[in-house]
Amino acid sequence: MRTYDICSEFHHEFTNAENDDKWKLFGAPQRIMETIENQTQILEKQKESFIKEMEQEQEEFEETLDSLALTVGGFAAYDDLTKYAEIAENVESVNERLQVCLEQSRLFG
Repeated sequence: MRTYDICSEFHHEFTNAENDDKWKLFGAPQRIMETIENQTQILEKQKESFIKEMEQEQEEFEETLDSLALTVGGFAAYDDLTKYAEIAENVESVNERLQVCLEQSRLFG
């Protein structure tokens, strides 16, 4: 804008296109601030959505942990060694689920 002011001091005649450019430049900060405000609102809505999604994932994770705790607690009921294959299968399943939970815990920790 200072350049336009200097040109005006020397009575330079601007073309219509140059005058349009001058006023676009003059209004640019306001347009930028409006864009920032609009994007801030959009980002806040996305942030709220992501937080809700994360909270839901954490609740599901807690439910999974509770389920695993019940399953592991139920291993004490296995006293019939003839069912060792079934017991081993359940232990493997729980071990895999524990590994998945361990990886997920890093996301929430």
